[in-house]
Amino acid sequence: MILLSWKKSQGGGCSNMKKLKSLLVSLVFALVCVSMVTSIDVVEASSIKLNKTSLTIYTGKNSTLKVSGTSKKVTWSTSNKKVATVSYRGVISAKSSGSATITARVNNKNLKCRVTVKKQATNNKKAALKAYYNFLKSYKFTTGYSTRGFNLAYINNDSIPELVVFDGYYHVSGGKVYAYVNGKVKYLGEFGEWGGFEYQEKKGVICSTWSRSNSYTTYYRWNGSKLSTIMSANSIGQFNSNGDYVCQYYINNKKVTRSKYESSTAPYEKGLKSISLSNSYAVTDSVMRNKLLY
Repeated sequence: MILLSWKKSQGGGCSNMKKLKSLLVSLVFALVCVSMVTSIDVVEASSIKLNKTSLTIYTGKNSTLKVSGTSKKVTWSTSNKKVATVSYRGVISAKSSGSATITARVNNKNLKCRVTVKKQATNNKKAALKAYYNFLKSYKFTTGYSTRGFNLAYINNDSIPELVVFDGYYHVSGGKVYAYVNGKVKYLGEFGEWGGFEYQEKKGVICSTWSRSNSYTTYYRWNGSKLSTIMSANSIGQFNSNGDYVCQYYINNKKVTRSKYESSTAPYEKGLKSISLSNSYAVTDSVMRNKLLY
């Protein structure tokens, strides 16, 4: 009231009053704008996020990082260009095995992602055959030369064959099967007997039978990385009280009818291929080079 009275008593009081009001309005508006901008920046900064904080990729592969919660420019950098590089769009390229930290800088904030690069295993036929050659060269056979042999079998549906090794007494030993997985030769197991090995080519099925008067069979599935059991199927014969020879049939150790037994085993018996010691290759350096190195 005193200020207004004083302003009115001065010359041009109304004009000065209008200027003062205009100045106050502009000042308040400016303060509001600054407050709003600051508030927006604070909210934006708190909502800015990187889609990944850790990542594992293989050499030769790419992966993309993305920043959400902002429309401002993002600056990317890497702590180790020898391990991983990053483009201006956040695309990471894995160069060699090791670790690196990828940083996304935006709105004065650093967002980090820890990147681990692993060496990509070479899973191809040429690499597999070379690995099999080196494996056989150092293989410690337990029997004489006449009961040694090797061959290749395409068990599962890929271009990489499995290695079948025969080593043991002919009438009791089957085929020892090895596979090339993630750059290494992996032992799957010994299957069959009488120097033989049976499988369904390209279907991943392995048939392992042991028989004398009775027959004991286990069917396995190999998918290129994991071996699992499909089922067991046994036929056991014995003489009944009348002196008749009678077979009893079992699926997974559960007694079934002959019809059930045959219908259960039929899908895994159809088209079985056989590899035996008699049609395998001799384990000599010249033969191994000819069959495995090209």
